Amino acid sequence: MLVTRFSSRANLNTFEFTVILVVGATGYLGGIITRSLLQQSHAVRITLRPNSNHSDLIGLGAKAAHADLKDPDSLPAACKGIDVVITTANSARRGGSDTVAAVDLNGNRNLINAARKALCTTIHFHFRLRSRPLAFCSIPSGQSAN
Repeated sequence: MLVTRFSSRANLNTFEFTVILVVGATGYLGGIITRSLLQQSHAVRITLRPNSNHSDLIGLGAKAAHADLKDPDSLPAACKGIDVVITTANSARRGGSDTVAAVDLNGNRNLINAARKALCTTIHFHFRLRSRPLAFCSIPSGQSAN
């Protein structure tokens, strides 16, 4: 996977796109990012899995798309018409079928492929590096997910 940008802080003010898809929005970091984007009046779509606690984000203006990284057939509808994907989704603290291989590797590969097919321009992966501040990398949609 080609990393084209890495920064110690994500500047959400630089996003000037039509629709932003946030994957992992119901988690701690994804929730912060989603709320910030909504407060800046961005059009935000969030992916939801069954039993996700999302009513507050919908109440703030986010649109819902039912999708799961482990189900590649669920992702094209979530990615349709989006310009940017921001994902914080990972297998940490999950267990069961949410393994590193299933979510972090194959799930993100599924997401990249679906976003590319939907002509998404940018994909951002947000994560924490142990005790370091928020970091992210982005991959232009023309790059390979392999």
